[in-house]
Amino acid sequence: MTGLIRKIVDAVSPHQSVTLLVHDWGCFFGYEFAARHPDRVARVVGVDIGDTSSGAYLRGLSGKEKRMIAGYQIWLAVAWKIGPWWPWLANRMTRYMARTIGCRNEPSRIGWQMNYPYAMGWFGAHGGLRGVGRVDKLLGVGMPALFIYGRRKPFMFHSERWLDQLTRAPGCEVLALDTGHWVMRQKPAEFNACVRAWLDRSTSLV
Repeated sequence: MTGLIRKIVDAVSPHQSVTLLVHDWGCFFGYEFAARHPDRVARVVGVDIGDTSSGAYLRGLSGKEKRMIAGYQIWLAVAWKIGPWWPWLANRMTRYMARTIGCRNEPSRIGWQMNYPYAMGWFGAHGGLRGVGRVDKLLGVGMPALFIYGRRKPFMFHSERWLDQLTRAPGCEVLALDTGHWVMRQKPAEFNACVRAWLDRSTSLV
């Protein structure tokens, strides 16, 4: 995945580093790309997914929150696993969970093939996710970052320690909007204004 991102970055901006704007699993893979290729990334806008690979995040979750996260992620990982044999069932499972957690995309645009990151995490598919970079060792430590998250969720995808780290780091900001996980869909005008303002302020840093 990071190799694919590298090809895209090199194609659209061969001579200058880029700004990554990433959300959900895009954050996970985008942060990993930035960790592996810091010379190609000038700054990052991360949306709703923070330091989920850190010990501070895991320690901050309650038992109920851990069960909720495992419940929906394992469900989607299983859907990916059975997809090649029973795609109709895998799609039904995936679209059911999407509705349950409030995803606003059209069901026809949601398929079991999208669930491979969950299978990587829980079943070790495609080599698994071990050895990934620590985003809390990257953003706010020399790389400007804007982190925007929705405050109306049953659990968060970041630790309070990481928010404090970003808030204190030069060139970094943290913004909480009155949304759920799909920040840019639920508050598009406010989201776009926040991102535009930060990009304008941080231009002198890149």
